Amino acid sequence: MNSASFTPNESARIKAAFIAIKQSIEGNAYNDTLSCMLYASDASMYQKLPLAVIYPKHEQDCITICKISDEYDIPIIARGAGTSLAGQVVGEAFIVDTSRYMTNIMEFNAKEKFAIVEPGVVVSVLNQHVANQNLVFAPDPSTLTRACVSGLVGNNAWGAHSPLYGETVDNIIAMRLLTASGRLVEIKNLSELELREKITSQDHEGELYRAVFNEIDKHRVLIAQTYPKNDVPNNVGYALDKLLRLQPWNKNGRPFSLLALICGSEGTLGLITQITVKLVPKLKNRSLIAVRFPSLREALEVVPVANQHNAIAVELLDNFLLSIISSSNL
Repeated sequence: MNSASFTPNESARIKAAFIAIKQSIEGNAYNDTLSCMLYASDASMYQKLPLAVIYPKHEQDCITICKISDEYDIPIIARGAGTSLAGQVVGEAFIVDTSRYMTNIMEFNAKEKFAIVEPGVVVSVLNQHVANQNLVFAPDPSTLTRACVSGLVGNNAWGAHSPLYGETVDNIIAMRLLTASGRLVEIKNLSELELREKITSQDHEGELYRAVFNEIDKHRVLIAQTYPKNDVPNNVGYALDKLLRLQPWNKNGRPFSLLALICGSEGTLGLITQITVKLVPKLKNRSLIAVRFPSLREALEVVPVANQHNAIAVELLDNFLLSIISSSNL
């Protein structure tokens, strides 16, 4: 921690919070220079020294971390593999890394095609676990051999096969989420009756649901007018437009769920402790067509044609990438 950037009172508050967490969790917590430097960057060009690095062992540790951080007014950043390309997991905060201990596949139901995982489970590890049942977790970003499931949720990642399987939000059934104060919220699809009960509830969860519902309802015309249309992938900002496509605003839409808001929120709305993912059957047959084009423009012009023929993946390799591959002796 670079104490020179803080007042004596701030430094004392950060130190007190760190000590309280270190003494209260079963996991590990470090604030030495080397540990913090290792977490000062992700896969992006950005760098910022964190206040400390914390490795929770289970959900109760995460609850403790959130409660103490909230008490001392210290921000936390959830982190998995750190494969983000825009500095999403870099900042002057307590870094909470779930990829060391919270890596359990808690349940796998091949018949119902779902799995319940902790946030630090690597996507390719999950896929290996379910492969003998000919199932797969569909989102397949290029980093799936390192990226954690919770990281895909944070980014609302998709991958090459998104035309067929959609984004991460389309492949999540439920999750357990801790708010900043360490209170647990279960996120899932809600029926009309369940939504009404949530909104009218006088507890912390009811307050949360009311706030979200009322904001969407109040600004629904503006959201519909200003967000990109349905066929344009968009992970910029909070996905208010995805919420607006749900019931009750869209009578033919999916049931209301805060999953549409959490996926793509980059960990800013809570700390995930458990995720229920949808699994899909592996494709038995597939074909690959490789076409060369004299220009980038001509290559892009055929994408709509490929989509009209139900292409499940469309990828572009430009001359720069091909030249690197050809010169690397692979």
